[in-house]
Amino acid sequence: MSKQNLVATVLGPLFVVVMPLGIGWFIWQWLPEPKDVSVFAAAFGDIVGPLFAALAFFGVIYTVLTQREELSLQRQEMKRTADAQEKSERTMQKQVRATQISAQLNAMTALINFYAADEERFRTRSRLAKAKEARENVEMFSRQMWTLLDEAGEHYISKGSKGPWPPSDPRNQ
Repeated sequence: MSKQNLVATVLGPLFVVVMPLGIGWFIWQWLPEPKDVSVFAAAFGDIVGPLFAALAFFGVIYTVLTQREELSLQRQEMKRTADAQEKSERTMQKQVRATQISAQLNAMTALINFYAADEERFRTRSRLAKAKEARENVEMFSRQMWTLLDEAGEHYISKGSKGPWPPSDPRNQ
């Protein structure tokens, strides 16, 4: 709690209680002999009424100023939250794409291994046409895999990494 709020919280109610009593005591002392209570009550009401009205007015002004400050702070916090959420969404989209690429690479690796094993099996059985077909499939999936790796590499490089990409591309050999 700030010092200003503490002063308003402690002294405000104290002032509201002590002030009417002090004014009442002052009026009681000011009147020579208040035999007529209505005169005292009218004088007390005439003095204290406007003071409380002014006090209430200043209380409303203070409340409006405090609420304005709180709303400003709330707007700033909401903007920071929205910015963080947008950043998180962009990061999540990148992660989803990286996961998709990883799944595709895993599937292609499995297919390459399968066709490479087929090629080897067909070579040992002297079925060269089937071995050639299996070799073409291995090359096709290898090209697709390197295309995906290129895409992943662009993502990798765009994040500011200084590592080598791609490590060794057999297409360039």
